[in-house]
Amino acid sequence: PRSTLFPYTTLFRSPLKIMILITRQFNQLLQIKELIAAGFNEKDIISNMKLNPYVVKNLMRQARGFDMAMLLSYVKNAIELEEAIKQGNINDKLALEMLMLTR
Repeated sequence: PRSTLFPYTTLFRSPLKIMILITRQFNQLLQIKELIAAGFNEKDIISNMKLNPYVVKNLMRQARGFDMAMLLSYVKNAIELEEAIKQGNINDKLALEMLMLTR
């Protein structure tokens, strides 16, 4: 049977690449959340993160749906799973599925 990740692993060729993209997204959301908490406005965040204004606007909108603890948990879990893959302790497809099931 095909994995539920089949379309994504076919597109990117590597579950690790998908994990890196997911980790990057959550890391950016965490950074946005931290900057907002520190009193930065949208213009300051664009300047600080050196991202396209459209990207920052979308990240700011998405960040509202998460609390800081949740984002920290996602990023920590993603980093641990990436390290486990690189050390050969876990299969990359299993790690990606575990990451996608993180709550």
